[in-house]
This record gives sequence, C-alpha cells and structure tokens, in this order.
Amino acid sequence: MSVTYKVTEPISVGQFIGLQADSMLGERRPIADRECLEGMLGATILRSVPGNQVGIARSITDLHDVCYLSDLTGSGSSQATGVGKQLQILTQ
Repeated sequence: MSVTYKVTEPISVGQFIGLQADSMLGERRPIADRECLEGMLGATILRSVPGNQVGIARSITDLHDVCYLSDLTGSGSSQATGVGKQLQILTQ
C-alpha cells in the first residue's frame, strides 16, 4: 500500500466519523454526536492520510514543549500495515 502522509491536513467531520466507525474505536467514540466531533477536530493538530482516509493521529500541544497524542485511529483496511506506527513517528 502506497501511503502519503499530511501534517495538519484538514478533514471533514464526515470523514472523521467514517474513519472512527470503520475502526475498532467507533464503539467507544461519540460518533452520533456531530457537535462533539467538530469540537474534537477543532482542538487538535492532525496528522492524516488524505484521500482514501485510512488513518489519523489527533494531538493536543502547547506548540513549544509538550505534545499529547490523544487519538490514533486506523481504518479496518489499514490494520497491520504500519500506518499507525508512521503516524506516531510524524507526531513526535
């Protein structure tokens, strides 16, 4: 699988919902609460795999010293492909 990673690439709430629903996190995330998900996206720095959205790392940071990786989500099709590991590396 050839993957291109984008830093701070905006994604839509619909894409975020779809990715969460397609991952193992979907049952633990408020995917029916669009307003909550909009807030989640608005308060983070994103590292994402654009296009066929297969993964996203959501981070909260002070932009100087601390960066907290709050979510790492991969679609079902991206499991065991190294996408999550690469997103973690890009978050550092």
